[in-house]
Amino acid sequence: MADLTEAEKKPLADVEIAPIAKDITRGYLNPGLLPSQDEILNIKGGGDLKYYEEIKRDDQVYACMQSRISAVKSCEIEVVAGGESSEDLKAADWVRDELLPSIDFDRITEEMLWGTFYGFSFGELMLRADGSYWTLDPLKGGIRVRNRSRFGFNQDFEPRLITFENAFDGEELHWSRRWHFCTGADNSDEPHGLGLAHWLALPVAIKRGDLQHWLTYLERFAQPTPGVELPVGAGPEEKAKGMKLAQSIRAGAAFTKTQGYLIELVEASRSGTADYAALYDKCNEAISKIILSQTMTTDSGSSLSQAQVHQDVGDRVVKGDADLICGSFNTEVLAKRLCFWNFPNAKPPQVWRKTEEEEDVASIAATDKLLFDMGFRRSLESVREIYGEDFEEIPKPEPPAPNPTTLSDLPPNADNRAIPTAPQFAENDALKLLAGSKDLVEFAEKVDCLFPDLPTERFKGLMDKAAIAASRVGKLNGYS
Repeated sequence: MADLTEAEKKPLADVEIAPIAKDITRGYLNPGLLPSQDEILNIKGGGDLKYYEEIKRDDQVYACMQSRISAVKSCEIEVVAGGESSEDLKAADWVRDELLPSIDFDRITEEMLWGTFYGFSFGELMLRADGSYWTLDPLKGGIRVRNRSRFGFNQDFEPRLITFENAFDGEELHWSRRWHFCTGADNSDEPHGLGLAHWLALPVAIKRGDLQHWLTYLERFAQPTPGVELPVGAGPEEKAKGMKLAQSIRAGAAFTKTQGYLIELVEASRSGTADYAALYDKCNEAISKIILSQTMTTDSGSSLSQAQVHQDVGDRVVKGDADLICGSFNTEVLAKRLCFWNFPNAKPPQVWRKTEEEEDVASIAATDKLLFDMGFRRSLESVREIYGEDFEEIPKPEPPAPNPTTLSDLPPNADNRAIPTAPQFAENDALKLLAGSKDLVEFAEKVDCLFPDLPTERFKGLMDKAAIAASRVGKLNGYS
């Protein structure tokens, strides 16, 4: 820093220091669309997402993806205002009461969430003017999720529409109409994302190869092979008749046997076991683990405790997906577009999915009562967190006004001896000290300072009188 000029010491703004144009990991970059960094897609599918569409056709893949996406769709929607101002609340009410009910948000969520499988999704906002508002046209689907194969990205990460006329660099898409959702990549240099299909390609390929060999095995070993023994010296015509006879037997057709032909069923024998089923199951487990991050919610044979752990893992996956898609919707659709146009002075509201189960308030209240009976109670903050914000503490009752009862008005004590109303000077002062002390320790210290020569027996008698007087005055004034 010491060798830099004053201009060089200032922060550098508005300039990328590692632009895509300098990315040597991509090899040669033409000025057109960026190639995907997904090596499996590039090698096996030639960069075409149709290769991953074939992977989606696998039964286990589709079932697990449907389970993952449906779990997000089943969560209730809530709209949270961006602030407390009237404009903030007005924007939230518009999104909650007018925008979301007019569009099929669950359908949009499902189609956009397939971006977790492919790597990215692209939604086109079907805008229309509604009075003084810009909104999404429900007659055109609100948001149409387009086929991902139709889009590419330039070096500025701008999505481009690939057409017959512009297949090299694509057509520009107006910023007001697009929603680009990207996920899965481990860096910000990949607008295509990296979907689950990248990791599913291997177990699906192994599973399909295993299934093909399994079918061949079943065809070969599940039923015996018919054989026809021909007479010695049989010619080509007789051999052809024997082969036709064997094929008829295998096909289950009726046949007639000429004398001299010997027919037998040859059983194929082999040692060991065929583990095609075990390999098939292992591939399915791998697919479940990749998509759901666990296996026991789709497969049987687990204990209750193991299943609960795996269910917790699945719940976290659902919450992650819900936060991911809602966060993108809040940023790309609400903050940058609809609320930016319609409520420029408001903090944009946010749409979220409630992924956590609501607590049983009645059960919590019963527990709180039990704890209260044991001597514990919640703080006001905890009460508002559990039961809502519309709670406040009950004002404490004012203590009753003291009764002006004096010692001279008291009835005789239990021993029928009247309490002296005019004790000696030292005793009167001691009673005053007792009334002005916060506890007996402070009282004892004051007595010791004022009356250092007070005899022990006399002090004890004084304390007895003070205790009896305090108790009786308290009872007369309503204290127990």
